[in-house]
Amino acid sequence: MSAATLARTAQAGKYLAFELARELYGVEILRVQEITTAAGMRPVPGQPACAAGVIRLRGRTIPVVSLRRRLGLSGPTPPGRACVVVVDVVSGTGVLAVGLLVDAVTEVCSFEAGAIDGPPGQGGGIEEGDWIAGIARAGDTSVCLIEVDRLLTRRERKQVALIAGSAQAD
Repeated sequence: MSAATLARTAQAGKYLAFELARELYGVEILRVQEITTAAGMRPVPGQPACAAGVIRLRGRTIPVVSLRRRLGLSGPTPPGRACVVVVDVVSGTGVLAVGLLVDAVTEVCSFEAGAIDGPPGQGGGIEEGDWIAGIARAGDTSVCLIEVDRLLTRRERKQVALIAGSAQAD
């Protein structure tokens, strides 16, 4: 395992687990600001392909990324169950609140270090899995842990930041 892969391995701790296309994924609970419904989400012209739109949350405009689209998963988000998980994404220009559109939130899970395997392979880009922080095991269940800072490309982060800024002017 390379030093870069070691640095990307998820740490023991608590994770918010959610469903996407009948599979479980998770993000560090400390990165989660809020969980809300997808009601009121509206599309914004000029957004990246993975973007689902924006929501207004306590006077702020939050860009929302469809994780199904971003991860190349087929099928629509099931109506009535969809949730937006608002997370902090850290980049070279600061912290951006981004909503992640998921099929359903399931639970908060605690994983010990021994229950988390490193990311598979050594992907060279987001398309190759650099967004995977690790695979956690809980009994017969596996949870793919997402590194939210690597989920979007630099260009996509800039686009969603601009969308959030321009939507606030509405």
